Amino acid sequence: MADTRYTPGQEKTIKTLDKPLFVAAGAGSGKTFTLTQRIVWALKEGSGADGKSYLSSLDQALIITFTNAAATEIKERVREALEKEGLHSAALQVDDAWISTIHGMCSRILKIHALDLGLDPEFEIIDDMTRNQLVNISIEEVLRELSQDESYAEFLSTYAGNRDALKSRIETLISYAQSSPVGMDAISFVGDSSDLEVLKAELESLCGALEALRAAIAATKPDEAEQLQNVQSELSSKLQQHLVLSLTDFDQAFWDTLQKALKIGRSSKEIKIVKDEATYQLKVCSSLFGLIQDTFEGQCLKDVTEQVYKLFKQKKRAVGGLDNDDLLHLTAKVFEEHPEIAAVYADKFKLVMVDEFQDTDQQQVQMIKSLSGKDAQYLTTVGDAQQSIYRFRGADVDVFFRRQAEVSEDLQPRLVDNFRSHNEILRFVAKVCSADGMIPNFMDLSAGREEPATPFIARSPRVYFEVTKFEKSGNSKPGDDVTRSRLVAYQLADRINTLMQDENIQAKDVAILMKSVKKAQPYIEALRTFGIESVVSGASTFGEQPEVQLIGSLLQALANMYDSYEGLFPVLSSEIFSLDASDLLLLGTNFGENGQKITNRDIADSVVNDACNSPFEISPKLKNALEVLSDARSSLSNKRVSDVIKKVVLDAGWISRLQKMGNEGQSKIANIFAALDQIDSLQKELSIGVASVAKAFSQWCNTAKESPKVLHCSTQNAVTFMTIHASKGLEFPVVAVVGAVSGPKAGAGSEPFLHVRKDDSYQIAFSSSSKKLHELYDGCHEVPTSIDECKSLLEWRMFLETQENEFEEQEQNRRLYVALTRAREAVILTSTIDLTKEGISPRYTRKITDALFEDPPLSAGEHQFEYGGNLAGCMRVVQGSGKKDEPIQVEGLELVEPFEGKPSEEENSQAVETFDLYEKVRLSVTSETMYDQRKDFFSYSSAHQQMAENFKVENNQKLADQSQVERQEHEEDNLQPVTETSVVLPDTLADDGVDPTNLGSAFHELAQIMVETQSKVDEQTIDRQCLKNSVPQRAVSRVKQALELWSNSAIRQEALAHDVVIAESPFTLQVDSEYGNYVEGAIDLLAYNKGSKDALVVDYKTGDKGLSAAQIYEHHQMQANFYAYVLMQRGFTKVECAFVCVEVEEAGQPHVARYTFDVNHQPSL
Repeated sequence: MADTRYTPGQEKTIKTLDKPLFVAAGAGSGKTFTLTQRIVWALKEGSGADGKSYLSSLDQALIITFTNAAATEIKERVREALEKEGLHSAALQVDDAWISTIHGMCSRILKIHALDLGLDPEFEIIDDMTRNQLVNISIEEVLRELSQDESYAEFLSTYAGNRDALKSRIETLISYAQSSPVGMDAISFVGDSSDLEVLKAELESLCGALEALRAAIAATKPDEAEQLQNVQSELSSKLQQHLVLSLTDFDQAFWDTLQKALKIGRSSKEIKIVKDEATYQLKVCSSLFGLIQDTFEGQCLKDVTEQVYKLFKQKKRAVGGLDNDDLLHLTAKVFEEHPEIAAVYADKFKLVMVDEFQDTDQQQVQMIKSLSGKDAQYLTTVGDAQQSIYRFRGADVDVFFRRQAEVSEDLQPRLVDNFRSHNEILRFVAKVCSADGMIPNFMDLSAGREEPATPFIARSPRVYFEVTKFEKSGNSKPGDDVTRSRLVAYQLADRINTLMQDENIQAKDVAILMKSVKKAQPYIEALRTFGIESVVSGASTFGEQPEVQLIGSLLQALANMYDSYEGLFPVLSSEIFSLDASDLLLLGTNFGENGQKITNRDIADSVVNDACNSPFEISPKLKNALEVLSDARSSLSNKRVSDVIKKVVLDAGWISRLQKMGNEGQSKIANIFAALDQIDSLQKELSIGVASVAKAFSQWCNTAKESPKVLHCSTQNAVTFMTIHASKGLEFPVVAVVGAVSGPKAGAGSEPFLHVRKDDSYQIAFSSSSKKLHELYDGCHEVPTSIDECKSLLEWRMFLETQENEFEEQEQNRRLYVALTRAREAVILTSTIDLTKEGISPRYTRKITDALFEDPPLSAGEHQFEYGGNLAGCMRVVQGSGKKDEPIQVEGLELVEPFEGKPSEEENSQAVETFDLYEKVRLSVTSETMYDQRKDFFSYSSAHQQMAENFKVENNQKLADQSQVERQEHEEDNLQPVTETSVVLPDTLADDGVDPTNLGSAFHELAQIMVETQSKVDEQTIDRQCLKNSVPQRAVSRVKQALELWSNSAIRQEALAHDVVIAESPFTLQVDSEYGNYVEGAIDLLAYNKGSKDALVVDYKTGDKGLSAAQIYEHHQMQANFYAYVLMQRGFTKVECAFVCVEVEEAGQPHVARYTFDVNHQPSL
């Protein structure tokens, strides 16, 4: 190794083997090379005592990496280096070497000792998709059970309109529990019952403040003083009633009344001071009250989560699998409870190295230390705190600094020579990232690379700062969000194009790094205007790609052709077949035969039953689509579903069209075939049918952290879009950084909880609560800086929020550092700015401009700046002005006309390839011909909107008077809101994304079957009707529960007791109405006795959740009037309408809203 050149830091790292090391390795400093050479040196003679090798075999080395890919790379490099040094025997040991992630190490240890531990040696490692499925199933089962428990009714009602928020919070708490060895015991919501006493004291202070204000204004504002006296008396009464406060004493109306009482008009300076004191004290009280509510809700949430967590663990055991957290906890437990096993590993390794140490957590560190000899003497950690950007995964950069404090300074080599980037880039990085408020104790890097004789960039600057400034017109920015985004993207595309024209740079040399590639589209379009192709790569968004979603829709269509909403329609109207409106109109129309009227039809009927009976010639494109789908359906019985889908996309011509779209089309093809591979894997792994594969693939897309795929080829020349996180460890000649200097979001709240971790415990609070709490501390109190200083609930909340904002800003600084240090030859930093009274906004960008300029120039045009490089950097300011929603006037960027951000028609015609298999056939159907078939017909649904307006003006008061007694009787039986007296059925807790029309149609058809067969419907019939009506599997239980409630109801028995019972009774009636001359429709259930002129109408209603009895009554009153009018015109003299809410239960019965009409209470149309 004598002829190998090392830097001083590398040499010390490589040749210090028997002592603990703390290695700070900067970006591009050859970290992987150094680790590889250290392993080789440890196996060579002369590295240990007496001229022997330090390691007797590679089995004595433990190398922990952050990812499996990194482990594979290090293995290959070690193998290659060992072979080069002639250590062939050691090279053969590489495949079995202890080089892996920490989870891979734990899995290996557990499998080695599985029999001793009573484990199945073949235990499975549960992937993310399976884990998330088990968590979701556990959540649903627990919530379903708790919905029957009255003690949880108030808690569940809090989330009645937002079930996703409840699930998100439960999932987050489970992640906290899994990251701690003590599980759910690690979690504590800040605050306790003693906070009620604090609130009482603050409210007493508020009483005093209100009295002081009342006295101050009594002489000049007697009315306001009287109002203050009233609210102060009410508050005093509440405080005197209870020794201990109850939260139920203070509803929102109470706080609103206090707030209103303090809205006093203009007053003297002295009165304003007193008023401000009262206003401030009210803020304290209301904020504290909200936080106390959060504490009680948090305790209940933790209780629910404990039940979910327990069930989740049971389900994991049932499938015989362990997830990554289980591997860590179980291994730690094994070492604790089996000292004989712990002893095996305590002295096994003489060389322990942890790569990417800045992204490790304390639990992992403790385990690794236990494997590193006495006092962790063999442990070497390698990392860079400036590249710690995985806090959202649980990484704790403080672990890095704590370990640094444990190692003596003489054992802390630094790798500060950067072999990647040009010195100009490193000087710019140092100038920006070492500025005030950026990265503290910044570790500067020196350029260590040898420059080529012919520089990559010869004439242009290597550092650019592209700034877009929007001048406000009044309080509004010019244009709209879309056009502003397009201008920002166009500015960057123009810079990239100029750099490519001026230097020998190709599109493939450029990478655009973003916080999220979801915002890449405007940039893709902007590059395309310059003829520059691009691809999206390296982001966990594979399942979100449109072509992957489209494959999912095609899979769903093959699983259930009747699922028009999620499957068939998206497929037919997509780029797979590109059917236009005329084609879809033909599929959705039953043209009738032998003079029958034209009616609507589900497009699935036309496709599945070959029932397209159009009198017009169908287009070749539609004909091809029908043939391809028919062939696919017939092939499912004897071919794998992935092969069937592959044939569909080929026969439809989709792949061939994508092949003509250059790099973008190639990327889509790569994603399509990757999706097909995943579908095939799911079917093989799970041994399931097409319907289950469709469901499994949808779940996989939602949970898998896969990157979009790219078909790489030698001719590909495209700009790469990538997230900053995905770019870590990579490098590119030219890097443009987008969205990294916008600054963290104001106020914490992007995650469900604020938290602080100490040892194995979490102190947490809801992040969404009381976001204006900081106002209470501005100039009034100091925010606590440590846990020990937090004595009250308000202090806890402010400490957590302040800490969260600080941590997020620190990580934002590090993300910027990571992004800039990916560049080898040139870097482009972008930002948008506004001018406020504080100066440049956002504040984060202001820190950068202040670092680069003493007085930042903000006029439109290019401005040079010094940063320590040999050639000045270039900041270009592009200014957009104008009025809201109007074209943007642009300065500083050459544009022919005001910027609207939209391609011209000519550009569109060139960019978008037309898809015509044929000369498009125009339907020779005039609107008049089709209209005559339905002229003057109307129904309740078609005329509902106009009818509602007239009903409210003309009929509502009359019916209200006529039905007053009836309504009073109805409300006397239903005094409280339905949400308080009724049980919302388990699966109707929240809007679950199910199409209410589909669910209602399924229920109506099944209820019709029940009437016609005089019996209940079986499970198979329910499932079949739900499938037909595109009710997703998750909502089938809703239909079943509603049917059960209806079948056992008294109102059903009342209806069936009549002589004549007709389900879905149709009607057509000639009327003289402004809505039309013929009214038509169908009544869900009509019942009457022979010879009687009394009728009972039953109308089923799914939904109506969360409405009071009075609201339900008002909601359906107009429809009841409509049905009664029709029936009384047909000869009935008394009509009773019963609207049955089949998803709202009252004492085992559905809620029923009744309306009665007779000769004295006439309906009208």
